[in-house]
Amino acid sequence: MPLARFRFATARYAGEVLRVRGGTCCAAPGGSTTGRTSPAPTAPSATGRSTWTKGRGYLEKTIESLKRKFPKDDKAHRGDLMRVMNKNVSPIKAIHELRREMTRP
Repeated sequence: MPLARFRFATARYAGEVLRVRGGTCCAAPGGSTTGRTSPAPTAPSATGRSTWTKGRGYLEKTIESLKRKFPKDDKAHRGDLMRVMNKNVSPIKAIHELRREMTRP
């Protein structure tokens, strides 16, 4: 079965069951075809919880940083865009004038 038909194609381990369109299931490549699913999730340990909390804090800081940087980057991008557009105005005017000269009798 082509990989494009999988709804998601990442597997935690080789025997994890992957879902495909149409609701049918098949095993991950190299995995078992018995149709077994992953074990039920258990409560996170204190170490896992602290790791999750650290990761979440890192991501929240990253989001805040990007929110602060975006307006400045957007302003610089718009300035660059306007500069390029203004440079293009004079060649476009010259092209229009030459076309007018060509069509004059």
